[in-house]
Amino acid sequence: ATASASSSSSARWQSESGRAAAVTDLTHAFREVLVTLLAVYGDRSCDVELSSSFLQAWEADPKRRFLLPGAVLAARLEAPEAGRSSVRVILRAVPLSSLS
Repeated sequence: ATASASSSSSARWQSESGRAAAVTDLTHAFREVLVTLLAVYGDRSCDVELSSSFLQAWEADPKRRFLLPGAVLAARLEAPEAGRSSVRVILRAVPLSSLS
């Protein structure tokens, strides 16, 4: 499944006296994010886990901001034998209408 996330950046409109405005960049753009569906509830909400590829791309660009639906639950998982750690991010109570 994929969920929509709103990516935020600055917006500027260039308007010239009475003529149509030209968009130079966007404030919010929707982006599909690969998720794993974990649970579906009777109130038409669900829990999803963000893909590791999305999290790695986001970590590589820390100035990038996203508005994600639902409540965020993050956990760092340690793997001492491998000397690595990973992060799992779960979004709780995401409206089913956010998934496609």
